[in-house]
Amino acid sequence: MPEDQARRILRRGYSLIYADPATGIRGGLVFICFGRTISTQFEFITRAWTNNPDFPEPGTGVDAIRRFDTAVLAGGYFFVPGVARASQPWTWVLPKG
Repeated sequence: MPEDQARRILRRGYSLIYADPATGIRGGLVFICFGRTISTQFEFITRAWTNNPDFPEPGTGVDAIRRFDTAVLAGGYFFVPGVARASQPWTWVLPKG
């Protein structure tokens, strides 16, 4: 939908497998995304879409990733400044305003 274009994010998930001495092999997901604003992109997608049993259509159910027995081990929001010239990534600039 055209109104959803402002909510687009660049995202990537990485599989995580590690040895747990108590329970054996464990697995998980490392997720990273880049967006313009936290509240209108990532948080909105999480709150209004993945937790909504009626998105994108009534009766669809909660997003499959939410059905797993999940635990968040760590997380954070990080600021990555823009660059003045794409060909020179060392030219980071702070936003004006």
